[in-house]
Amino acid sequence: MKKSIALALLSLSLSPSLGSAQDSVTFYIVPAPVMDWTNVGTISRTALTLIGNWFWTSVAKQESIRPLGHSILAVHCGGERSMSAFTASDAMTDESAEWVNEKHAGLSVLFLKFPSQFESYEKMMKLLSDRYKTGKALFLKYLVSSAQCKKVQEYVSEFAKSEAGKWYGLSLDPLKGEGAGCTSYVVSALIYAGIITPVQADQWALHRRIPQKYMGVPFNPGNEVHLKDLILTNAPFAHKNEPGRNLVAQDPTRVYGILKQQMDVLKYSQNKQYQGHKAKVVSFGKMQGLLIDTQSND
Repeated sequence: MKKSIALALLSLSLSPSLGSAQDSVTFYIVPAPVMDWTNVGTISRTALTLIGNWFWTSVAKQESIRPLGHSILAVHCGGERSMSAFTASDAMTDESAEWVNEKHAGLSVLFLKFPSQFESYEKMMKLLSDRYKTGKALFLKYLVSSAQCKKVQEYVSEFAKSEAGKWYGLSLDPLKGEGAGCTSYVVSALIYAGIITPVQADQWALHRRIPQKYMGVPFNPGNEVHLKDLILTNAPFAHKNEPGRNLVAQDPTRVYGILKQQMDVLKYSQNKQYQGHKAKVVSFGKMQGLLIDTQSND
């Protein structure tokens, strides 16, 4: 059964109904069970739950659970297929817990960077195979030009060899050479190849200003933020003129939520377009997604 599902996933780019005649780039988005960015307290309580789940996941070796959400990039260029996913090293669980529990860094942890790794093919396929059966994921399949497809391949290759490819972090900007998160890695490849614009990518992005009061080392040295201070508060995020640090990030759960709403609208819309291109809602197993023809503006 697992082998048959894996073969079905590999055939996604070859399915006639999903644009087999053209090169394609597919963005898979897997949401977290919950990610509440309403205020300082809600994201802190969410993060605590996710860290606990992440620890349990790493111990139990159930990589397909992905409590933090995840993103995967699949490329089909001229008959050649590849997949990649950028993630933190296995040490991040212990390191992030140390920053929060021992160094009292508070929400400064959102801006830290950790050693990274590219996920194994087996882990990617296990995750997608599970979501193929449950439907708890979405995908955007872009039909692209040969030149765009080659640009994505170029980006993936160069990023892996770069200094940025050594670092994982929610707030890192891969196009500035800082590193990447799992979702910003995929989004930056789409921007680099001219498949989407920076403005379109920013419509998916999370924007929050983290209050200085709830940040400790290394960005606000001398201020200790204990875990209970975060869990027990419902303080709002800071306004632009208040002391704090701006967080701009591509969160897979936020992207998933936005896309799900947009897909629901597109199903009943007479204007079948997405990001200025011809598009339609398609299904693969129980997963739904958008097929977007970037070569057509009809």
